[in-house]
Amino acid sequence: MITITPGDPRTPAVKRLIDELDRQQEALYPPESNHLDPLDVLRRANVRFVVATLDGEVVGCGAVKSMADEYGEIKRMFVTPEVRGMGVGRAILADLEAHLIANGISDIPGVERVGEFEMRLKNLQIAARQKNARRRNVAGVSRQLHAVFRCSQCGGAYAFARGQQRPGKCIGV
Repeated sequence: MITITPGDPRTPAVKRLIDELDRQQEALYPPESNHLDPLDVLRRANVRFVVATLDGEVVGCGAVKSMADEYGEIKRMFVTPEVRGMGVGRAILADLEAHLIANGISDIPGVERVGEFEMRLKNLQIAARQKNARRRNVAGVSRQLHAVFRCSQCGGAYAFARGQQRPGKCIGV
């Protein structure tokens, strides 16, 4: 069972997740594009930091930073690769969204409501499966969808598969 609880980003298990997230972000993006809030920022009063556990094991984390009581920014969202696709990320986002709404904040730039996000993600996964079915390797194993990003130019979403170094081009979803 997935459990989402407020947590401390300095605990060893959570720190390991954040360190892995930092390594991934640094490998994908240049330093000027990485806006990685330090751990002390994640402990401030305007930040809700949560930890996801599955059967007692820490498997994910995420935060939302309230900005002047006007909008929230999602920060340090990470789910271990072993449990991706099991709803951990959705559970984290649902908790963070509920926190913002309870505090009178309804705007999360770049992130849609959880239900809308899930629908778009499912559509992207279907499109990726169809595309990957045409590009199966010799063993017949297709690449898995790794992440979905928002295109800064058109506002659409784009995805990239495991093994790709940089996100693919916008598919305008």
